[in-house]
Amino acid sequence: MQMLDTDTLKFLLKPRQVAVSIYLSLRPEERDLRLQSAELRNAVDEVGQRLEANGVDPHLCETIISATRQHISGLDLSAHRDPCLAIFADESETRLVSLPETLPYDLALGHHFNVKPLLPLLDRNRRFWLLALSAGRARLFSVTPFEITEVDLALAHRVVDTTAPGEPAADQGGSADKTQAMEAPDSLLESLSDLVRTVEDRIGGDTAPVLLAAEPRIGGHFRKTVHLPGLLEEGLVLNPHAFSLRDLQQKALEAVRPQVRSQVNDVLEQIQARLGDAASNVAVRLEEILAAADEGRVDAVIVASDEALWGRYEPGSPITAHGHRVSGDEDLLNRAAVATMRNGGRSFSLPKTQIPRNSLAAATLRF
Repeated sequence: MQMLDTDTLKFLLKPRQVAVSIYLSLRPEERDLRLQSAELRNAVDEVGQRLEANGVDPHLCETIISATRQHISGLDLSAHRDPCLAIFADESETRLVSLPETLPYDLALGHHFNVKPLLPLLDRNRRFWLLALSAGRARLFSVTPFEITEVDLALAHRVVDTTAPGEPAADQGGSADKTQAMEAPDSLLESLSDLVRTVEDRIGGDTAPVLLAAEPRIGGHFRKTVHLPGLLEEGLVLNPHAFSLRDLQQKALEAVRPQVRSQVNDVLEQIQARLGDAASNVAVRLEEILAAADEGRVDAVIVASDEALWGRYEPGSPITAHGHRVSGDEDLLNRAAVATMRNGGRSFSLPKTQIPRNSLAAATLRF
């Protein structure tokens, strides 16, 4: 099982002979896993039917299906705690990707992996700092929706676990040996200046937001002492070390979400302003956007999240579009998003009614 990290994203953006994308909710709260196992098998069976219907070479079809079945057979659903699973398979590789939010079931074939469902997640894929303080421990994490990585504070005090009897000693990820603890509950307050200096040194001039998760007394003293421009006013008031690392990450993401502005709003304002000025560095015709995306001229594109345009496009040729999907078609809105990201641009999605001029896509151009 993989996370949606930089390496996986690069994998998703490359064109393929055949690209299969499946999004499936897993409902980790359910104890009976037989239904979910059946849903996974049914999805793979549907892939086989769709590949055959699209005239894919039988040997290639069998290669993709066999590899995908092998991957899901080794998946331990009882240990999977994220609410959604994405499966990406091509002629040479299959990747199972764990996603932190539920997405509707979707199965897509094409020459590009279907990244459209991921665009809202990627818009929120902003890194932030999480500082977890309790009376006995201080830990610093770099967090995104897909990853949480501990940064060693290397506190100068003797490391002692002051966990109360019955309290979880560490997160479920097995990182107890990395816990940074102060000498005793009161020593955290006594040595607060050392902790503040250490945290300020680790974060330095990084402009990423800083979320404080702390017990009330500790958090209040820390806020009065520290000078971090990125420290968010609203934090988590709790004992952060009473939660698993995964649960703490989810609580942090929920707390940060309303405090971090979506980038798509800024792009939307730029598009509307440029259209109002009749500027040349804006496009709302999909054919123009596709050509510019392939040439690396799209800075940002917004595609309709609730629509698809089935058809085919090759650079230098006009779009062939259909009112419904036929064999060999792919969603050209997804293709525009993929090509934009592959060439260093940004891709977003919104309902069609929110895109200027009721277009299927709109883009800001570099030139």
